[in-house]
Amino acid sequence: MRVNDKWWRRSGGIAALLMALAGGCATAPSGPEPEARPGERPPAPPVVGLINNPRDMREDYVYPGPPAAQQSFYWKSDQAEWRIKLPVAGFSYAGFRFLKPHNLQPRRHAYDIVFMFQPPIMARSLWIGLVDGDDQPGNILIEVPLADHVASGQGRGPIPVRIPLGAFPEEGIPLVRDRQPLDVEAPSRPFDWSDVREIRLTHPGGQLPNREIRITDLRFQRK
Repeated sequence: MRVNDKWWRRSGGIAALLMALAGGCATAPSGPEPEARPGERPPAPPVVGLINNPRDMREDYVYPGPPAAQQSFYWKSDQAEWRIKLPVAGFSYAGFRFLKPHNLQPRRHAYDIVFMFQPPIMARSLWIGLVDGDDQPGNILIEVPLADHVASGQGRGPIPVRIPLGAFPEEGIPLVRDRQPLDVEAPSRPFDWSDVREIRLTHPGGQLPNREIRITDLRFQRK
């Protein structure tokens, strides 16, 4: 089976799919990039596709666990889709960890998060966040409400979303992996833009429409 013949689906266990795939999509940088200093991670290219290929993804997670919250990833040729189903009430989230961290610090304010989102009504109740740091406890989460960056609408079709990285706060909440939901009383700490590791969608609480979320063409893109 070739990846462009059928949908490849991932829902819990990216590692097995990585072993099955031999080819992948890559986005080539255009133009010169700033040089990395000794010991620093190279700067990110002009476009960083985040769901182009399952081999770009290290692991995924949801809270609370399935079946209350669920997510899946689908690939067909150069098309990729992230599907999320969250509980209709209470705190919940879905996200994934990149295989390799991205250094967005050198040109942070020149980058946006860009994707297609559906249905538009779900944006009213969700926040989009980034997580930095390595595998140790204390990773920092920064978030912004999707409603601030998505035009309101009642349709079911996908709509474009573009969120400047400059819209995210400079500081965020330290994560404690074995304690959920988040400890919002914890002191905030600076986010490390040279070590961006994860992306997630969060429902902070209250009621949520009973609809499946679909995201395609998710990427960091320089203006």
